[in-house]
Amino acid sequence: MGCKVVLNCGTKTYEGLAKICDWLCVVETDALNYGLLARPAWEANYGNLWHMVHTCAVADMPRIVALAKQRKAGLITVTSDVMPNPYDTLPAYLDALVTELAKP
Repeated sequence: MGCKVVLNCGTKTYEGLAKICDWLCVVETDALNYGLLARPAWEANYGNLWHMVHTCAVADMPRIVALAKQRKAGLITVTSDVMPNPYDTLPAYLDALVTELAKP
């Protein structure tokens, strides 16, 4: 049927989960804290990890996307929206985000 298994721990988690799902969210934080996060070494072995970053200003977005790529995130969500529900609108810089994501 083409179904995917997606787990959203949103934080550091057990490596074994990356082996049993299609996508595993291991980061869900704001842009300020994303740059400060130390990631476990095992994450470099997987291409199915998802990083979600909210409260990201347009000026910071290219740096956040580049850092997510450097950290080998397979899925990247970046938005300018803020808590308590940072996923209820599209980012104010959607076109620029798509351009950044398309870069190698």
